[in-house]
This record gives sequence, structure tokens and C-alpha cells, in this order.
Amino acid sequence: MDISELSHHIPNFEYRKEQVDMMNAIRESLEADRKIVIEAGTGTGKTLAYLIPTLEWAIENKKKVICTTNTINLQEQLLLKDLPIAKKIINQNFSYLLVKGRNNYLCKRLFHNFILGNSIDISGFSSEQKKQLDYLKSWGKMTEFGDKAELPFEVDSDIWEMIQSSSEFCQGKRCPFREECFYMKNRALKASADLIVCNHHIFFADLNVRNSVDFDAEYLILPKYDVVVFDEAHNIESVARSYFSLEVSRYSFVRMLNQLQNQEKNKKRKILPALETLLQSLTTEKKQEKEFRQSLQAIEQEHVKCMEIGLDFFESLAKHFLKNHQGKISKSLQRDEMLFSPFLSLVREKKEEFILAMKAYSIALDHFYSQVKEGQEQNQYLMDFQNFAFKLKAFLATFQEIQQFDNDDFVYWIEANAKYKNAALVAAPLNIDRILKDSLFVHLERLIFTSATLAVNGDFSYFKIAVGLEEDTSEKMIPSPFFYDDQMTVYIPNDLTDPDKTLDFVEEVSEFLKQLLLKTEGKAFVLFTSYSSLNQIYYSMIEELQETDIHVLLHGEKPRSQLISEFKQVKNPVLFGTSSFWEGVDIQGEQLRNIVIIKLPFLVPSDPVVSAISAKFERQKRNPFMEYQLPEAVIKFKQGIGRLIRSKEDYGNIFILDNRILKKRYGKVFLDSIPSKNIQILAKNQILKVVK
Repeated sequence: MDISELSHHIPNFEYRKEQVDMMNAIRESLEADRKIVIEAGTGTGKTLAYLIPTLEWAIENKKKVICTTNTINLQEQLLLKDLPIAKKIINQNFSYLLVKGRNNYLCKRLFHNFILGNSIDISGFSSEQKKQLDYLKSWGKMTEFGDKAELPFEVDSDIWEMIQSSSEFCQGKRCPFREECFYMKNRALKASADLIVCNHHIFFADLNVRNSVDFDAEYLILPKYDVVVFDEAHNIESVARSYFSLEVSRYSFVRMLNQLQNQEKNKKRKILPALETLLQSLTTEKKQEKEFRQSLQAIEQEHVKCMEIGLDFFESLAKHFLKNHQGKISKSLQRDEMLFSPFLSLVREKKEEFILAMKAYSIALDHFYSQVKEGQEQNQYLMDFQNFAFKLKAFLATFQEIQQFDNDDFVYWIEANAKYKNAALVAAPLNIDRILKDSLFVHLERLIFTSATLAVNGDFSYFKIAVGLEEDTSEKMIPSPFFYDDQMTVYIPNDLTDPDKTLDFVEEVSEFLKQLLLKTEGKAFVLFTSYSSLNQIYYSMIEELQETDIHVLLHGEKPRSQLISEFKQVKNPVLFGTSSFWEGVDIQGEQLRNIVIIKLPFLVPSDPVVSAISAKFERQKRNPFMEYQLPEAVIKFKQGIGRLIRSKEDYGNIFILDNRILKKRYGKVFLDSIPSKNIQILAKNQILKVVK
């Protein structure tokens, strides 16, 4: 393709050598059947730089492409902006589609049974939940796609779970609504699309199924593919680890059992409502009905017993680890501690009770099903009942697998939250590199990994080792076309207290930050590494800031998308944010002129995964700080700085308030990763004088 074609389709198009270099590198890797890792600086135009050569090659060779991203923002950009442009440029007919998780779609059968059939017990529902139900009754009849994103409100999770499409409750060919199924219609479109856009989580969900069946299966969650582009590839290790993790929690346990009855809302009920509906649907003689009712009463007894014992187990687990802690904790669990520590003997007893209760409940469910299944192949309620029994068994199997604590390739921990009275047991794989090698890299060569932050000081080794790529994987560094020295000024105060002197540091930073925001009239992202420091600093100055015309936004007060939208619209905005605001946010122009980095974004050493990976490095006689924690922090740091300059017209300031960047030997690695060489190291009062 002639690059000059871009000027006909992109308003104000500028020729960018960097974009052409990236296109050529990708084209060469596809033709050579090789993997490639590309760091493309902001402003490269990387989405078109990978879409055009990939699509041209795929169309010519009749191959299918998957483009997977980490954020909704980038998915929307691909669908609404870049893919339509690519279609005009390539001037060939191809189709593309966004694939969402199955539970984003309405299930017509469940909608008919629960919403239209009025079989939901709404006695414990709030007025807001009742309003949502009324709206859903109309929407479910009219919607063309059945996508919950169409709803003009954030639908209540308890309500949506009753009517969402799911593999557990899908009746397949036996479903009376099969021809109207929103998910199946979307699946048919996926099969014919030339390019699929999805998020990393869906990609790994498909990969997991693909490797348990056949990697080359024509259709699973995604259709069979030939090329994968991983955009925002710096996230794939953490997303893969999250996907391949195992977890059981009080919250998931209660939600599962509440599918038959909400114990908290229906304490006086004798027979479970869902089972009563099931009983009425069975065509039986009176003698059989009596036997069936006895079995259902046995199920109810086991249900109540299982709920009580399960809640007691999770409560004792939370009490033991939370003790007097009022917030959230994550604590690593060691096999010897969990299996032999005398302090955990009560928890172990309750764990065994819980396992026995789930087994007894499962036996009661199976007994009833064996009684009634004959001649009931088309009974929707019985199929749902059977699916519930499968979910209970799956929960039990996961619980038993985690509580053995016997897989050296996994790290185990407990999460407890005093506020929400929740406790969870989690097991996560340590060696994502091995998983990706065995499940993906041995099957496919045409893989493109790209992001603005993959290298540390120009070296891709950390990323390649972390995800399991071969040492000789092709790599390309594409610089940004922006003039950072002119567009970005970096200020580092040289007289702030060390961050490890927490109280003094918070006090000094709070005062300096307040003066700074008043001087710049906001227009700032203030990026934190923890909620605790965010809250301390935010509440120390919010009253004074509110007396000005600065509009302050706080991470957690509203959904992330709403905060970003508000930031773009209000006058003199300031956003106090943690991890998710360090990346995936694109705000151009006057609204964002300042990025304040409170601390260098090191991983929390006590985090169970961080601790376990660090221990693995030590066992291998490697330096976990230099080879793991520092590279992770530098990549995050680069992401945070990257929020500022999003176009050639943008300009602004970066403020780094962590003096370790000046005092520690590793500080040079951070300094070298800053794209601007216009770095001013001054006293606090001097910065306040010169900053604009």
C-alpha cells in the first residue's frame, strides 16, 4: 500500500516515518512467519500501523485475525475510528466485529421465565431495583442485540445475573428461544468476520478451552484464528495470571446458593421458590408428587445447612486473618501453616464441615434429579436445576483443589475485607511464561506484541522472559514523533522528605501539592500508588480546593468512565487516582496540562504474587529487585508519564515527588526512561515560582 493513500482518508494527515517503519516491520514478520515485539511511542499511529499490513496479508492469504486489547477505550477507538479508516485505505471488502463475554448478553429464555413470568421474588428489592425490572420488561422485548451496554443505567448485578446468557444455563438445541438467541446470533457473525476485536481476558478464556479440546478447533469462544495482535501487550502477563487463577469466596458462594433462594431476604419461606416452580412443572401422579416433595424438603434442609456452614467457615477465616484490622488484607498462605498450625485448627475443622456439607447437598440434588429426569428431557426448570447442581460441584472441586496447597507452581493467599464481610481463597500460577509457551507459542508464530511501554531502557528482555518468548523473537523500537524536549518539562523537587518517612512525607507533599494545584489552576492528574496515601493527601486539602474554582475528582467515588468524561468537561479539573489511571486514558488539549507522580510505582513487596515471584528469583540466584520489581516499576512509570502528551499540540509538566529518583542508584533507570531531557531539579519554592 502506498502510504500517501492515508492522506485521502485521515483529516490533517501527516507523513510519519515511524508509522511506515512499524508497518514494514509487521509486514516482514508476517511474511517470514515470525513473532515480533514492537514498542511504539505515543503518536506513532500504531493502531493503523498494525491494522493495515495485518489485514492486507490476511485478506490476501484468506486468514483470520484476532486483535486483543486491555481497555474498552482502545476497543472503541478501533471500532469507531481506526477500522473504518483501514477499510477505506485497503479498499477491499472485509468484516470486523467486537466480541464481548457471553454474560454481556440477555438470555431470552431466562428473561421470559423470570421477568415476563414474574417468578422473581421482589419482596426484598429496593425501589431502584424494582424500577430496573420495569425497564427491563420493555427493553427485553424490543432490543435488537440484547447487549447490556445498550441500557441507559448500570444494571444491578443481582438482577442481571438472573437473566444473562451463560454456558451453565444454556439449553442449546433444546432451548425454545434458540432461533432468537442474541449470543448465538453474535456467534454466527463472529464465524464470518475477518477480524475479531476482543479483550485479553476473552482471548485467554478461549485459549484455555482451546487447549483442553484442540487448539485448531474451528469454533470455541472465538473462531479459529491465524494471526493475533496483542495491543497494550504490557498487560498480558497479569491478565493471563488472573484468568488462570482459582478463587472461592464468601461472595461467590452466597451468590451461587441464592440462585435457589435468597436466605437473607426470604427467611420465613418453607420451600425454595425455584424448587416449587420446578415441582409444579412436573407432570406426576399424587404418589410421585409426595415422594418428590419429600426429596425437595431434604434439598431445602441441605441448602440451609450448607449456607450456614459455608458462611461460618468464611467468617472464621476472615476473623482469624483480619483480627482487629478494619480494612482489606491479602496474606500469603503456606502449606505447613494451613495444614498443621495449631492456630488454624478451628478453621481446618470448619473447612472439613464445609466440604461435607457441600457433598451432602450435592448428593441430595443428584438423588432428586435421578427420581424425576425420566421423560423430562425438555423441562427447562429441570435443566436449570441440573445446571445449578453442576455449579455446586464445580465450586466444591475448586475449593478442594485450592485448600490442598500442594502445587509448587502456584502461589496461595487469602483476601479478607472487613467492610464487606468477605473472605476469599486464591491460587494463582507463578509461571505464566510456561503456560503461554505450551498453550500458544508452540501452535502459532504470527503473533504481534505492541505497546508504548514494553522495553526497559531500550531492552525487551524483561517482557520476553516474563511471557515466555524466545530470545531470538524479532523486536523493533519505534520512537515517538513528538518533540518531548519542547512539549514536556519535568520538575523534581530536591528538598522533599524521603517517602519512607511516611508522616513527614505526606505532610510535606500535601502542602506542596496544594500550592502547586492552586498555581496551575488544576488541569492535573495526581497519580498515587495506594489508596491510603491518596485518601490522606486528598482529605488534607479538599476543603481549601473546594473554595476555589478547581473541580476535584476522586478515584472510587464514581465509575472510571464517568470520572474521565467529567474530567474532559468541567473547568480546571484535578483527578486523584490510583493504578487504573496510570494507563489507558487519552485526554488531549487544555484539560490536562500536569501529571503529578507522588511515588515511584513499585509493586507492593508484601503482595502474595510479588512475594512469591521474588522468592522464585532468589531461589534461582537472581536479583528480584533489579530483574523484576524495578522493570515492572519502570514500565508503570512510563505509562503514567505517557498520559500527558497525546498530540503534537499538547504541552505540559511532569512533577515527580519521590526523591529516590535522585538519591538511589536505580533512579537513573527511571530518569533515562523519561522521553524529555528538559528536566528541572529545583527546590519546592523555586518550582512554584517558575511553573506555569
